[in-house]
Formats: sequence, structure tokens, C-alpha cells
Amino acid sequence: MIWVLGYPGSGTKYAMKVISAACPGGWKEEPFCPQNAEMRVYLYGDPVEERVPKIQVQLQRYVDGHCHKTTVTKEEFAIPYHMLALEGPMVYILRDTLANVAFLLKWVALPDWMWYFNGICQHDKELAMAMWPEKAPTDSTACILAIAHQLQTWHDLKVAQQVGVPVFRYENLSADYVTEWPRLLHTLKLGLNDTTAQLIQKTAAAPFEPMFKENKVIDYVGEIEDKAEGLLCV
Repeated sequence: MIWVLGYPGSGTKYAMKVISAACPGGWKEEPFCPQNAEMRVYLYGDPVEERVPKIQVQLQRYVDGHCHKTTVTKEEFAIPYHMLALEGPMVYILRDTLANVAFLLKWVALPDWMWYFNGICQHDKELAMAMWPEKAPTDSTACILAIAHQLQTWHDLKVAQQVGVPVFRYENLSADYVTEWPRLLHTLKLGLNDTTAQLIQKTAAAPFEPMFKENKVIDYVGEIEDKAEGLLCV
């Protein structure tokens, strides 16, 4: 089974569909990955390594039970668990922070998932506070989302580098699809058939959306990125 990993709103669903189309047998519906609450709690650092053996058993049961139903599965939560506990092909999809924030601000599921983004900031509270923009309100949803994106992708990319999971940027898959998609498929040892090539050419460009005009949010995210550069490194 191929795993498409990434932060919520990073384009993992799009990548999963294209990769699945390139697999033998073509697209198959992706079953939901039923993970328990422990795996969805944001816990990184040493506890991850300590929990890997238990998580590995749970994930392997999922793989064994669903490998006949699907060839590709996406996952956006507890990513280091997957990277450390499973063997086999994986790719990580990374998206620009401002683009991710703009997407999540209009995401219909956002109210149901703010606990997750708040949890990321609470787990690394000192870093989150150090990244908070000086003039931003203390309850700014955009700032929480931007800081959570910086923190989780920082943790994810550290583990990806550790275990050798290839990282592809969503923006490159959209803009440089002529070379970037063949590179990604080659990494997974998949060929580029005509059906998949047509799907990529049809869907590579991002759907039309009104231009993002929230100047304060743009400033906040820029300040967060600048501070994160000095605080976080992979």
C-alpha cells in the first residue's frame, strides 16, 4: 500500500487520486483509516518512538485488512507514527503556509477540527508564543493555523528526513506538473500512462478561487514564517 502523507489541507486527496490512477488497476475508492484517539492526539518527540511498536501493530492490521480494497491511502494526522512504524512506499505533500491558512479559513470542517490545531500550539506552547505576531489578537484563528502548520510540518519533516520519505510541494505539483508529477511517480516506481497523464493535465492547475485579500493575515503569516525560520530547523 502506498501512503500519501501531509498536513490537513495540503493537497493529499488530490495527490492520492493521481497516484492511485497510475497504479495497476487504476483508481480505487479510499476506505477511511479507523485510528483510535491515541493516534490522533498531537504527541511528538520521545513519546512517538516509545509508542511506535503498539502503533505499528494497529497500522499493520489496517494495511492487512484493506490492501485488497485500495492501493493508495492518504493520512493527515499523527504522521511521524506512520513514517516510523510502517515500511513501504510513502510520499509527503508539503504546502505553502499562507496557502494552507487561506484554505483552512474557508474549510467547512474547520469548527470541528480547531481542537487539533489548538492542540499543536498547546503542545509546543513556548515555541508557539515565540512565533506569535506582535500586533495580532491573542485569539486570531489565522495565527493559530499558521503556527500549527509551522510546528507540525517541522516535526513531520524531521522524521521524513530521518527515515528517507520523499517530500513534494503542492505548488510544484500544480505549476511544474510536466516534470514534477513524473518525478513523484518515478519515486514510487510507477509509470506514467496516458490516462494518468490526461488526469494530471486536466487537474494540475488549482481550481479558480477569488484572490486572497486579507492583508493583516498576510502580514501575520509573514511574521510567523520569519520567526519560525530562526526558531525551527530540520
